Amino acid sequence: MRRLIILAAAIIVLSTAGIFPVASQTVHIVQPGENLYRIARQYGVSVDSIAQANNINPNFIHAGTQLAIPGAAAPAESAPAPAPAPAATSAYTVRGGDSLASIASQFNTTYLILAE
Repeated sequence: MRRLIILAAAIIVLSTAGIFPVASQTVHIVQPGENLYRIARQYGVSVDSIAQANNINPNFIHAGTQLAIPGAAAPAESAPAPAPAPAATSAYTVRGGDSLASIASQFNTTYLILAE
């Protein structure tokens, strides 16, 4: 038991001294209109890696959710800010030739969100 305590203390001392680097976690807060594909591209990681790291279904993310981004590079500066999502009470009249994908594109969201 005494050896375990000494070992734990040594690891704490060495990690604070920089010998054992402590990984900093990149966290992304989902904004309205964002989807996991866009977030993954922004950080240069895969959708699956984000979904697995956060134990989530990649098709269902919501604004305000905090996502851990594993192995993330700094977000690309050129990534455009997402357009604000339409209010929950907004209405759209479907026209001939419209599809969920085309409507979702107009509102900067995914067809999966619209289908909910």
